[in-house]
Amino acid sequence: MSDRVEYQLRRPSKKKAVAPRKTGKDHAAPPSPDLDLQVWIEALRALPAASVTETEVLAWTEGPLRNFFPFEKFLGAYGNLSGGRIQMRSLVSSGHAPDFLAGLESKFDLKSRVVGVQP
Repeated sequence: MSDRVEYQLRRPSKKKAVAPRKTGKDHAAPPSPDLDLQVWIEALRALPAASVTETEVLAWTEGPLRNFFPFEKFLGAYGNLSGGRIQMRSLVSSGHAPDFLAGLESKFDLKSRVVGVQP
């Protein structure tokens, strides 16, 4: 049995995007003039088309995605939820120290992680 983990990255829908309706003062703000949407389009075009490996996800994240959305650190996880408990099966990270990653729990109760919710 292989230890290879494969990911499926979702491509954007080919349906036409519908602009939000403007309703009085509750309308969508215009895009920032500093936002280069061409870089975002290039990042989306660079998405692998088929199942990808962790290395390919990390390469896309540190390359095309970071070009559009500059970040210092990235942490992505894949896992499952069963009986109110989350179990991380795979972790992809960039910029985090090994001691930080080693300190992450691989299993935890979802209710113990809820922040800001009052009973």
